[in-house]
Amino acid sequence: MKSVICTASGLAFDPFDPQPEGVVLEDIAHALAFTPRFGGHCREFYCVAQHSIIVCDLVGEALDDPAMRLAALLHDASEAYVLDMPSPIKRRLPDYQQVEQRVQAVILDRFGVAGAFEAARSRIKAADTEALYWEQRDLMPATDWIDVPPVDRPTLAAWGRVEARDRFFARARELLPQVSQEPPLAHAG
Repeated sequence: MKSVICTASGLAFDPFDPQPEGVVLEDIAHALAFTPRFGGHCREFYCVAQHSIIVCDLVGEALDDPAMRLAALLHDASEAYVLDMPSPIKRRLPDYQQVEQRVQAVILDRFGVAGAFEAARSRIKAADTEALYWEQRDLMPATDWIDVPPVDRPTLAAWGRVEARDRFFARARELLPQVSQEPPLAHAG
């Protein structure tokens, strides 16, 4: 049996041998919009696509560089192909981490932002952490076992899957022409 998954666009994608031609922006937007953050343990459905847009916006507040903003938008794009896994579990699965890192590298190369990702890595991580605290404050059940620092942001409301997918796709299409003159690959079928 092949080790491929069928994507939303109908392509076969092998997460163990990822190829750039198998990476399609529409598949990433769709899959991340249908993938819940925090293993689905929010008070309401909240997706990785919305999280990615928030990280992109937070990076954009500090860095007015389209490539770095696109890299931030795509910081969790591998989860479109290998799924989102809560960090405490992911940290204990080094084989999973290797597959995820390989897929992520192909995605960043595919869209021409591998260098921008490396250059903005610390800012993307800081934005990812800020988003985490914001999301925990507004979307997670109240807990006394986690210390969420104060977040000076308006109340975060979760979007629906279709809205998140469309916004993610639109943001990527807005940033891509500023990064590269080549159009993204799309499934022609």
